[in-house]
Amino acid sequence: FVLVMNPDTVCINPNFVFDLVEFAECHPRVGAVGPRVYLRSRDRVQNTVLTFPWLWRRAWGMLRSRLMGNPLRSGNRPLRAEVLNGVCVLFRAEALFEVGLFDAQTFAYIEDVDWAYRAEQVGWQRWYVPIDSIIHEQKESGYHRGSNVDFLLKRNTLYFLLKTGHR
Repeated sequence: FVLVMNPDTVCINPNFVFDLVEFAECHPRVGAVGPRVYLRSRDRVQNTVLTFPWLWRRAWGMLRSRLMGNPLRSGNRPLRAEVLNGVCVLFRAEALFEVGLFDAQTFAYIEDVDWAYRAEQVGWQRWYVPIDSIIHEQKESGYHRGSNVDFLLKRNTLYFLLKTGHR
């Protein structure tokens, strides 16, 4: 197994890796498993269960979020995920060998989406497991429209869509 975590994290449960390994060992087709991650404090769960960014889904998601808010998919039950946010993911080494590593063209943002798509193509599952793990101390600024992060998210999403033939 290989654990990938962002550098701006603090571990709050040193046993979470053992728990993730135990889950993965009980489910041999799980190529990646992600734990519950908190955003900036233990008061806020980060939504680490993501979906593929197909354009029709993006349009519906923007409308839904304006009307009803964003749904929290990182809840209290294990859940099969399309995509796990790369902030903290345990990968099965066998899956990494078969699927490959993150695409160096995306180096930040959407690399987790691309990996999940490639894993899906060869039958590796991704699961969220509600095991407390880390606090992601992501900075609050720099995510506004026109920022470098905004640019990278849009550029890398476009690259992913073109790469996978979703125009």
